[in-house]
Amino acid sequence: MISVAKTIERRYRQLAPGQAEAYRVLALLPGAYISPVGLAVALRVSPDTAVDRLASLEAVELVQRVGDRWRLPDPYRAHALTRSHELAHDPITVLTRYLEHRFIVSCSAATQLSPQHRTLPVTLTDPHAISLPAPVTGPTSALVWLAREQDTLIHDIPAAAEAGLHALTAGLTQAIYPAIELLPPKAAVAIHRTGLASAQLCGEAIAEREIHISLAAALRRHGNLDEAIAHADRALHNAKRAGDLAGRARAAQELGASQLELRAIRPTGPDSDSAETLLSSALAWHKQNDDSNGTSACHLWLGIAAFRDGLLHRALGHFELALWHTRHPLAVARAQVWLGRGRLKLGEHTVAYRHLQQAASTYEIAGLHDTQASILKLRETALGACPKCPERSAPLARPPLKRTSLAPPHRRPPDAYTSLPASYHRISPHAPRRPPSPEEP
Repeated sequence: MISVAKTIERRYRQLAPGQAEAYRVLALLPGAYISPVGLAVALRVSPDTAVDRLASLEAVELVQRVGDRWRLPDPYRAHALTRSHELAHDPITVLTRYLEHRFIVSCSAATQLSPQHRTLPVTLTDPHAISLPAPVTGPTSALVWLAREQDTLIHDIPAAAEAGLHALTAGLTQAIYPAIELLPPKAAVAIHRTGLASAQLCGEAIAEREIHISLAAALRRHGNLDEAIAHADRALHNAKRAGDLAGRARAAQELGASQLELRAIRPTGPDSDSAETLLSSALAWHKQNDDSNGTSACHLWLGIAAFRDGLLHRALGHFELALWHTRHPLAVARAQVWLGRGRLKLGEHTVAYRHLQQAASTYEIAGLHDTQASILKLRETALGACPKCPERSAPLARPPLKRTSLAPPHRRPPDAYTSLPASYHRISPHAPRRPPSPEEP
């Protein structure tokens, strides 16, 4: 161990001043991996200069390159922290600058996935954090960025809280809600508890309500339904008292979803019949205010309720509407999965296969391979039950990275409706978009 420490110190002493500063700053940044843009923000240099400094550190074996990011091994991080007194700037200033840029990019990604999403406005202290462009230009690139950075985002929020940056902590927590499905359930619950505490400390009532809702969603995914219902109910009560109609609709949507999941486990529990009422009231507000993602989510949950009650045609109508109203890639994929399951029950195996194929492709883009594997099993079931399905001639390989569900539709003559069942028109990239009725078979 002594020889390792001496080796690290010898390499450090050989660094040029700019390289040594980059090495010391890397130890301050949360997460195992760092991008050149993140280091550029922390150092207040250009991304090209940050790449050069990382490459020079890699040449002397002080950092390791992993794809297009770098990591500082634990022994080197511990050594660099002992040299933090040599930094050109205060460590909290460096960390704040970096986290503000992460907040900007996270908000940009959240807006691309959910345009109506509300995030706490944070007063930024460093213009350099704003000057670098956010690497997201649409829903797919936002999903890819969040999927790649989710391991670092999990560390950003506790780091901001430990530094006393409570408004920034709450803002970062709100920004990741549209991609909460990408986070491991246990980690999602932990960081939302941290964000909720920070929102309460800085006295931001709207942020507190929003994080109560997202914490309820995280707890629902983790299986803690009673606590999820408690948080959603508290958010709903606070939104009613404050006259926050948007917060009231979002809280009612999450409360209805959590009650619906609890009803699947405890059919005779308290309020077992109120889930649809809550979801319907939330749906009415979302429609009135053109909240497309909220409308889609309510239709999806109402469809799930009808599906579980055996009302298959009603469920399929809701699933089609859920697909129609959203451009969020994961929301599209969720609706496609349920449409695939419904079409399988109706014996429409070709249509089911195509829905499931596109859903699996989206989950592969998002890096949710466990979910993708379960969808591929359903896809194989659809393919095996369809003797005349044209896809049977192709091998059952992993689906290609198709993104056609995110592209705008192309117009075709009316006779395009006659060749395939109505349910296929929505998932075809060439079909006209038209909303179905929930009662339509």
